[in-house]
Amino acid sequence: MMKLIIPAVLAALVGCAGTPPVESADSDAAFEAALAGFEQSGPAVACVDGRILQGNTWAGDGAILFRTAASHIYINRPNGGCPALRYDNSLAVRSFTNRLCNGDVGSITSRSSEAQFGTCVLGDFTPYRRVKGS
Repeated sequence: MMKLIIPAVLAALVGCAGTPPVESADSDAAFEAALAGFEQSGPAVACVDGRILQGNTWAGDGAILFRTAASHIYINRPNGGCPALRYDNSLAVRSFTNRLCNGDVGSITSRSSEAQFGTCVLGDFTPYRRVKGS
């Protein structure tokens, strides 16, 4: 009997591992609002110059918007998602170079209590630029 249960449990776990998280309507709306007036301006890149970045905000489940001084933004979708990052939390990435790269780890903290909730591993950065006339 145990020989049958173990393969069934393993099969169920493997099946769940590849299932992407379900995003809520609020999350989708947050992502659409974050990209309003912007269009993708190139392929995703592994690293960005950290000196041009002016902060980040939550842009829906699984997406972080990094602002620049220019009319550009970068969208990052962390490897494995980033479920603890929400509109009321912040992400701080500590880097020992002037660049943020795929694989860098950021800490999530509450804006109100400064309690740490976990970490996110950054993915590639997709560049967007403001559409003229927006």
